[in-house]
Amino acid sequence: MELSKADVTAQVLMLLLLDDWHDLHEDIIFDLGLIGDPNAVDVILKAANISFEYLLEGAISTNSSANVPMHWPE
Repeated sequence: MELSKADVTAQVLMLLLLDDWHDLHEDIIFDLGLIGDPNAVDVILKAANISFEYLLEGAISTNSSANVPMHWPE
């Protein structure tokens, strides 16, 4: 059985989704949604439970004694 371009693309994107050397996880999930490969669901769930470093930058430490809400600049 020969794989289509969409199948190959989905396989590559699913591998990339779990890598932490880039910050394109949201874009990859969007593209996987466009492709519509049902195998991507488990990989997306796994990625949702990974604490990627770039997403944690600037987050308030949970060890802080002050619970100050984060405010976005206007």
